[in-house]
Amino acid sequence: MKRSTVVAAVAVAAVIGGGTVAGAAMSGGSEPSAAAQELRAEASSQDSPPPGGATSAEDRDDRDDRDDTGRDAGKDAGENTGEQADRAAAGVADQVIRTALEAVPGHVVELDLDREDKHWDVEVAGEDNREHELEISLDGGKVLHHERDSDDAREKVRLLSGGSVSAADAVRIAEERVAGQVEDLDLDADDRVWDVELRTGDGSVWELEVDLGSGDVRNVERDDDRDDD
Repeated sequence: MKRSTVVAAVAVAAVIGGGTVAGAAMSGGSEPSAAAQELRAEASSQDSPPPGGATSAEDRDDRDDRDDTGRDAGKDAGENTGEQADRAAAGVADQVIRTALEAVPGHVVELDLDREDKHWDVEVAGEDNREHELEISLDGGKVLHHERDSDDAREKVRLLSGGSVSAADAVRIAEERVAGQVEDLDLDADDRVWDVELRTGDGSVWELEVDLGSGDVRNVERDDDRDDD
C-alpha cells in the first residue's frame, strides 16, 4: 500500500474517533494530499459555530438579566405615572374649581383626577343651564379642553343656588376632616350630599360624604381596595 493512502486512512480514523486532524497528511512530498485537505476542511467546519448560532451559558444569562431589567423598568414607569400625578396635583382641587368657574360661570358638580392621563376632569353646571365638560392641567391653572354638553343642568343649578355647600366648600371641609388631598368629588343630587374621595400621604384612600345643606361630614371610611391604585 502506498504511503499517501496509509496516511489518509489514519486521518479518517482520527476524525471518526472524535479527534482533530492536527496537520495535513502529506503525499510523498511536502504538499498535502487531496484527501487530507478535504478532511481538514470538514474538521474546521465542525469546530466553528454557525453565524448567529448558539452562545455560551454566560452570554445567555447576561441577555436574560437585561430582559428582566427592561421589564422591571417598564413596570416602575407605569407605577410612577400615578405617583407623579398625585404629587403634582396635591392640594390644588380648590384651584381647579376656580379655573373651571372662570372658564364657565356656574357650579362645579364633578371633579376627578385622571392619574393616567395627568389632568383633571371637571363638570360644570353652567349659568346657561347646560353642562360643560373640561380638562384642566394638574396644577389647576389651565383649561386644556372645553366641551359644551346638550344635557339640561337646570336642576343642578337650582340645587346649588341659595346658600348650599359648594364644591369648593366640600373640598375644604373634607380636607379639614381627613389629612389628605381631594382627588374625586361628585354631587349626589338625590341624597343631597357631596361624595368625596381623598388620598393621604401614605397612599391610602378615604371616602366621606358632606351634607349639601349643613356641611356636616358623615360616613367616613377607608377604601382598602384602592390603596394600591
